[in-house]
Amino acid sequence: ITKLEGLGKLTRLRVLSIQSNRIVTLEGLEDLTALEELYLSHNGIELIQGLDNNTRLTILDVTSNRLTALSGIGHLEQLEDLWASGNQLDSFDNIERTCAPLQALRTVYFEFNPLQRAQPANYRRKVMLALPQLTQIDATPCR
Repeated sequence: ITKLEGLGKLTRLRVLSIQSNRIVTLEGLEDLTALEELYLSHNGIELIQGLDNNTRLTILDVTSNRLTALSGIGHLEQLEDLWASGNQLDSFDNIERTCAPLQALRTVYFEFNPLQRAQPANYRRKVMLALPQLTQIDATPCR
């Protein structure tokens, strides 16, 4: 699958899993306002966009894409889980700016990104300080 299309009539769809495809642009999800879980891992996505109407999302999986920064999720007030391992995220400031306002956010996965590889000893501590609402980082409970 290279493009999301023809989904507009699935307005009551709650879970969409389109992992391991060739999607590079998020589009065609505008009418899926009941969407709660979106799994997009192992694609070629460079930018999170087009989720303006998907305000019920509680899980967003963008693992193993081509993201260099997090954006386009600040309005997802119900987001609880953000899985973004294996991308090109390298800025703690970007993570904090984007995710700190998301008070429902409890679980994040940022391992295998440059921000984790560059400072493996300080990585968890920095994420916990930036996002005090978290209960779990990379499958490990926060303490």
